[in-house]
Amino acid sequence: MVYFPFSTLNRYFCRRLLFWFFVCLGAILAIVSLFEMAELLRRSMSHPNISLSIIGEMVLLKIPQHIEMLLPFVTFSAAVLSLWRLNQTQEIVSARASGISVWQLVIGLNILVLGFGIIYLVCINPLGAALTARLSQIEEKTFGNSNNLLSISSSGLWLRESNKEGKTIIHADFFDFLQNKFQQVSFYDYDHAGTYIGRYDAKEVTLQNAEWKLENVMHWDKGNISHSSDNITRSTDLTLTKIQESYAAPESLSFWKISEYIEVLEKAGLSNIRYKLHWHSQIAKIGLMIGMVFLASTFCLHPTRYRNASYLIAFGILSGFVIHFSSDVIYALGLAGKIPILLAAWIPPLVTLMLSISLLLHQEGGE
Repeated sequence: MVYFPFSTLNRYFCRRLLFWFFVCLGAILAIVSLFEMAELLRRSMSHPNISLSIIGEMVLLKIPQHIEMLLPFVTFSAAVLSLWRLNQTQEIVSARASGISVWQLVIGLNILVLGFGIIYLVCINPLGAALTARLSQIEEKTFGNSNNLLSISSSGLWLRESNKEGKTIIHADFFDFLQNKFQQVSFYDYDHAGTYIGRYDAKEVTLQNAEWKLENVMHWDKGNISHSSDNITRSTDLTLTKIQESYAAPESLSFWKISEYIEVLEKAGLSNIRYKLHWHSQIAKIGLMIGMVFLASTFCLHPTRYRNASYLIAFGILSGFVIHFSSDVIYALGLAGKIPILLAAWIPPLVTLMLSISLLLHQEGGE
């Protein structure tokens, strides 16, 4: 006897879910991409040199980001439509009459959803990270609004800033966020043509009131002649807020590389909350997708028994919207440090699963 999740009947139900999944994904992506193109066209009005092909490329590069954001809602929509259609054609009724329980049906569908999640983490997420990084480069080149002031590696922090004299590359071994102090800092100055001007080395640097305050400084001019000083002040337009916002976006890092980046941030003394939260949310997204299938089954497995079936399904769709957007609110609370990272990532899938399973138990127990 073939275990039900791998039986012919379940494979048929999974094919229906797969069909509606791609239908919903294609339809929603088309709508979102149209809005994205409209927004890019609006932004390009002040940049007449931007061609339609560049805008089209940017829209395509952003598709993996949209897929990542929409996966739980697309899964819910596909589950609602597939289960509703199967119920309307009495196929679920026939399956249950042959001895198949609701739990066997839902678990079989969730095996497919789990496969979606694994494919997402293995294929779509790394591809999306690479395309997001490429998109950032194109936006910087096209619109000239780069926020990439900061680069972080195992060697420390690297900052760049421009001023009237030219450009400066800044390297620091460590940054104490609470005390606003950079340690073992080097300033490399260049003119607008890229010619080296000089270098400043300081044991400790503070950034406040639009100024770098250097302590215990050694200065080398263009002729490599050294000078020492106790304190030096340099003007700057950088702020702590700008530096914090110029980290690499979590979306531009593959799920498999975020852990390494988190370690680098910890070594440099920088906050890594949003990267830890993003890492956990990628795994929790699979749990939320599974919870969405359970939620859809509570509203769509028995609609023909109720006279107000359309209202029941509409309420289910509304519930899906509420869960999808409340997840963003909880994520924002975790990002702001108001709630622990684990709770911010896992509350939506766990609550959805518990409520949906409770409703299914109530429905099955009442029959």
